[in-house]
Amino acid sequence: MAEEPAAEGQLHRPHVREAGNRPHRRAGRMTPTPDITTGPGFAPRQARGAVVVCSDANWLWQSAFVLQQAIDSDPEGLLDYYYYLDCDITDLPLRHLVDPRVKVVNAGPDLAAIDVTKSRHVPKATFLRFLALEALSKTHDRVAYLDGDLYLSWGSWTELFSLPPGENAVAAVAARPVWFNNPRFRYGRRYRKALCEAMGDRYLNAGMLLIHSTRYQAQEISQRSLQFYADHPDLCGQGDQSALNAVLAGNWDELSPSWNWQVSSFNYPILADLNPRVVHFTGPIKPWNDANAFFRHAFDDMAGFLAKHGATELLAELTNRLQPVAQISPRRARFIAEWTGDAAQKFRRISTYLARRDFLDAAVGLQPFGEAKSGFGLASIPASPATEAAANSEIPGAAGLSE
Repeated sequence: MAEEPAAEGQLHRPHVREAGNRPHRRAGRMTPTPDITTGPGFAPRQARGAVVVCSDANWLWQSAFVLQQAIDSDPEGLLDYYYYLDCDITDLPLRHLVDPRVKVVNAGPDLAAIDVTKSRHVPKATFLRFLALEALSKTHDRVAYLDGDLYLSWGSWTELFSLPPGENAVAAVAARPVWFNNPRFRYGRRYRKALCEAMGDRYLNAGMLLIHSTRYQAQEISQRSLQFYADHPDLCGQGDQSALNAVLAGNWDELSPSWNWQVSSFNYPILADLNPRVVHFTGPIKPWNDANAFFRHAFDDMAGFLAKHGATELLAELTNRLQPVAQISPRRARFIAEWTGDAAQKFRRISTYLARRDFLDAAVGLQPFGEAKSGFGLASIPASPATEAAANSEIPGAAGLSE
């Protein structure tokens, strides 16, 4: 049966189904409109949390892995799980990788109504997070958005939902450029000032977001973020993340970096002795294209996931791509040294940030860093005055930094 046409000023309700069940075909196309509400028909808001991952078809297996890690860390089934796609999953060959407990939403028609054609390098699918958060904030008290390149190193996402609400609609981790102790090293200041002078260095990374649904809805954050991007695409160098930060204007609750450790050359070796809950593979180097084996620990878990679900061709392709080279060139050796070297100095540059105790999670006593080794970082940080200072800062889970 064809769907009822959407009421004027509303989008069609996104098509939700359980993974593995074939949906009825949609009839007709949505009429573009700036309103991103989901219309009537959604269940009343539940007093429980939801986790959502969004992507296009190219990121299906990575998104399925992120969701599987979340589900496996929630044995009691405390949370609901959603996957927002820009297409119909029944047409995708790797659809079987998505756990049947995940509700899959084809938000392609609604995404098509959003004008982001002025973006040259930001995939349009990244704007799915605004559609997902808008819809799920109507049905769940709290919602966590996760990027498809996150790796849950230890713990559970359920612990995030156990935190008491802060004062704002969004809780997140600061973007890594503002982690530096010295404000002069916090690159991107002119970009942030042009985006929203009031935010100062209060700039979040949107790869992991926890929203308070009532406040999120009341402040119309999804609508305002999309409108800001439409009005100021030239200011939004980081796409939807830029727009979200401009709308929040620094008014968000800060979580410790353990929930979104944005790994890069400036903080990678610290992971030898500091074990965050969640590693975010920002930048072009991902576990599945990492020929230098920086993230081999994560790839091994991903490979196990693919093998378990019979994705043998994909696994063979990825494994072959990561075969070590017979000889390392001088240029590559310098690159590896840039990533793995100067651990003590890199730690010293952000030690004040790491030692803070006013993060939303740290303030209620939730341990930010694990005691076990993370499996990343390659080499332990050598003993030095910098690591002695780290020990004096009493960062939970950073015992190895003082060895």
